[in-house]
Amino acid sequence: MMRFVVLAILILTGCGGGPPDLAVHTEAENEHCRAAPLAIVGVIESDEEAAPGRTADMQLRRLRIRMENVLRGKALLAGLTGPAITVYYFKFGSGYTGPRPLGTWDEQSMRRVFWLEQTAGIYRTSCDGRDDCTIGIHSGAHPGYQIDPGKTVEQAIVDLGLTRGARDANDKWFASSIENSAPPDDSTRDYFIEKLKTLSEAERGPVREAACKLLVRYASACRE
Repeated sequence: MMRFVVLAILILTGCGGGPPDLAVHTEAENEHCRAAPLAIVGVIESDEEAAPGRTADMQLRRLRIRMENVLRGKALLAGLTGPAITVYYFKFGSGYTGPRPLGTWDEQSMRRVFWLEQTAGIYRTSCDGRDDCTIGIHSGAHPGYQIDPGKTVEQAIVDLGLTRGARDANDKWFASSIENSAPPDDSTRDYFIEKLKTLSEAERGPVREAACKLLVRYASACRE
């Protein structure tokens, strides 16, 4: 029994209790990262180096995330005893120029959708380097939200982004989050536009104005 426990610890933490031994995702794997078996909505509580002092082109980092919603793969979280989850990812060390890199969050983007994988009991992002596997949710928390079984994760992201969060009583806050919204991928463009039209019909003031302004960008019109 003791041998099994020691072996489990080594698998989870690596020899000597150090960081886990993970390989950086390839470019091909990054391209399919949103097919990952686990997708959650959570708030980043901490982000730190997992291997301080090591110099590398790709830096292994450790996130502490407070989960709020599960959009896919609930069974993969069965071993957790609370809403907090530890997630590893690789960040570009330096000298990178290109699309948004993973790990460049700020105070306004700490609530995000994360596509994740589980390897030997360790959770990690399904992409590394370039940020193809997280999307910011700026409309606030949505406690109790559960994805409709007939919807995709991307459609759920549209629902969350264009629905007032629990703390979103302020019209200006919600209007601002709408103005910064976009379809998570090409397949949800029509769904996104329809949601905006519904908002333009149901809301008034700055929220309606924001929805209408965004509809113009997509060559569409508000509903009266």
